[in-house]
Amino acid sequence: MLKYYFSQLVKMALQHILIPVLYWYFSVGRNIDDDLVIFADAHSDSLPYSMQQMHQAMSARGYHVEKHICNFNKIGFVAKLRAIIYFTKSYARAKYVFICSYYLPVSSCKKRTETTVVQLWHASGTWKKIGYDSPEDIPRFSLGSQARNYDLVTVSAPALIPYYTSAFRLEKDAAVATGISRTDTFFNPSYADECMSLWLDTYPQMANKKVALWVPTFRGRAQHPYTAGVEDIELLDLGDDWVLVCKLHTNAKEGVKLFQPDIPTEKILSVADVVVTDFSTILFEAALLEKPVILFQPQKKTYEKGRGLYFPASRIPAPLVTDGSDLKGAVLKAQVSYNQDGWKQFTKEYMSACDGRSTERIIEYITSRRVS
Repeated sequence: MLKYYFSQLVKMALQHILIPVLYWYFSVGRNIDDDLVIFADAHSDSLPYSMQQMHQAMSARGYHVEKHICNFNKIGFVAKLRAIIYFTKSYARAKYVFICSYYLPVSSCKKRTETTVVQLWHASGTWKKIGYDSPEDIPRFSLGSQARNYDLVTVSAPALIPYYTSAFRLEKDAAVATGISRTDTFFNPSYADECMSLWLDTYPQMANKKVALWVPTFRGRAQHPYTAGVEDIELLDLGDDWVLVCKLHTNAKEGVKLFQPDIPTEKILSVADVVVTDFSTILFEAALLEKPVILFQPQKKTYEKGRGLYFPASRIPAPLVTDGSDLKGAVLKAQVSYNQDGWKQFTKEYMSACDGRSTERIIEYITSRRVS
């Protein structure tokens, strides 16, 4: 616990002293570079899936694109500091900055008005409480705004705008139902075939098997995550016609005796026959792809009382399972019991702006933005 609080104090020192000074130093006397675009993330080793469509589109338009991608959890303090300095130097001159998760350096100073910061976020839709609505994400004692400087937060539908506005303490009209850039891939006619080819080329023994994909949320803080329901999933036997695939949070998958293929979740989602989750926002993209969903929620009441939800599970047209002994039957019946009308209504309400043109819509929005 002392280590955690010490790390928070270090973050505060960077946020309120070092980064603002560096930003001022790198910006004074220098003009904005209208061609400079930054993609930044502190949770990945390579460009996150949520940024790939936008990165491709901005590169195709001839912008000078820089990637500041580095997993801060895997490097030491000196390397982290070097990465922050390198980012801040570019941030002070950039025209557009794209992030898809919390990224402290973006919010640590008063940015220049000519710079546009876009929060793509790493999920489509939101159900569990996030940001300032959850102390597990941003501690109550945290000083300043983790979402400061956001000019645009992309949202999948108008119904979700109030949740993102609350979660990030956004200025009025900063959250916009542009659609989610990452979902554009799903509308590519060849995407499903490409995902299936990748799946079978990597695991040819899975031919003719149905795929049940388990994607749980992690519990606790991101620094010390754990997964609920592992014991029940490890005992789940769906028979020889099925394969159970698990995609756990990166920091919570160690020691779990389950099949965790080294293929991105988004690509496995495309080949999945049934999706099992507890409170993960993968259900929004599963809805877009018309995949049957099972809500498996061990410790349901504890989670709802702790982190909390923006809307009740009753709004989701999926079977709800709280006891592991009932999970097998729910999975095997999922395709037959799929509530097509219910899911169409759910998609209309929560994913209506995701139509394959979200990336173009976001670019049009930011390039036509008037700077006051």
